[in-house]
Amino acid sequence: MTPTLGRGNSKLTRSQIRATGFSLIEIIVVLLLMGVISALIVVNIAPDDKKQVRMESEKLAGLFEQAAMEARVSGETIAWTSDGNGYFFQEKSPDSDWTAMNNDIYRPHQLPKNITIQTAAIDQAGLTSGGQLIFSASGINPPFDMVMTKQQIQMRISGDAMNRVSVEPYHLGQ
Repeated sequence: MTPTLGRGNSKLTRSQIRATGFSLIEIIVVLLLMGVISALIVVNIAPDDKKQVRMESEKLAGLFEQAAMEARVSGETIAWTSDGNGYFFQEKSPDSDWTAMNNDIYRPHQLPKNITIQTAAIDQAGLTSGGQLIFSASGINPPFDMVMTKQQIQMRISGDAMNRVSVEPYHLGQ
C-alpha cells in the first residue's frame, strides 16, 4: 500500500516521501552544532573566576587612585571602608562626622558572589573590618596592601605613599 498525503487520491512514492523531510542523521547533526555553539557562547559571556577577580581588583585600584587625587584637589579627606564582602567611601560632613559618599563614582559596592577582601594592611598594620583607609588632603598617604580572593584565586592591591596603586596576582607566602 502506498501512503497518501492529505485529501484525494494523490499517491507519493518512496523517493517523494524522503524528499519532503529531514533524515534522523541531519537532525542529530544540527542539534549537535547548536549545542556546541551554545556552549561556546555561554563560556565567552560568563567571565572566568580569575578574570572576575582581576576586574574587581582593577576597579578598586582605580577608585583608590581617583580618591587620592580628589582628596588632594578638593582639600577634603576621603576614607574607604570594607566589611570584606563590599566597600564604600566616606567623606567628612561639616560637623566632622563620616558620611557615606553616594555619588556615581563612590557609591557603595557589593562584591560579586564569593569574592571577598580577605586581608588589608595600612602601613603594615592590619585593618579590621570597619577600619578606614584614609586619603588625605595633603596627598601623602600611608602605603597599603590588601588581597581580593575568590576560592584559590587571589589578587594583591598595593598602594604606596605616592598614591601609585598596582594589582598583581598574589600567592601565599608573599
